[in-house]
Amino acid sequence: MSTPWRSKSKTLKPNEQLYLPVMERTYWDDDPIHYNERVKMVFRGQMRKLAIRNIQKGVPWEMFCRSVTMLSEFYSHEGTQLAFRDGLIESSHICATLSEHPKRKEVLNSGMDVGMITGIVYVPYLVAWCSLCRLAGAEQFDCTQMWSDDPAAVEIIKMCFVSFDKLRNIVYTDKQVFGVVENHYRKNGNG
Repeated sequence: MSTPWRSKSKTLKPNEQLYLPVMERTYWDDDPIHYNERVKMVFRGQMRKLAIRNIQKGVPWEMFCRSVTMLSEFYSHEGTQLAFRDGLIESSHICATLSEHPKRKEVLNSGMDVGMITGIVYVPYLVAWCSLCRLAGAEQFDCTQMWSDDPAAVEIIKMCFVSFDKLRNIVYTDKQVFGVVENHYRKNGNG
């Protein structure tokens, strides 16, 4: 005998599931770290270096996800992945310091780790910073004005914006990216 307060639930047939509509998601909404095989390979056993838990959800999380995509398109899959890994680390650290709705000026001023104490610019950090500046709406002129005293950094910034704006379809290996700075210092007799 069935009781009135218990209604019979619909029984599902084999291989049938209830459909729950899900809002359409954009490509940056998925986790770029755990679902990207290249990123998982680069960070195997070193996920603590990323500041993912400190990134606020919302605009900084979207910027981090999009910067992962931009950096993976900038760096080649061949050779060592040191610059790609360090760029992702710096991108996560910058996004962790941003406010919930960062403005262009805040992102431009967030590149504190790019220049080292010795005055040398660490190229992977510069590329990651350029990707976040591009996502915040900054132009190449804005970034080059911040590094106008370092011609090697200006050359790297130009390479980044050409790649991020999809003006050329060139990917760079670690050797090529670090070679730009080495060639500059060799030409000027600084190194």
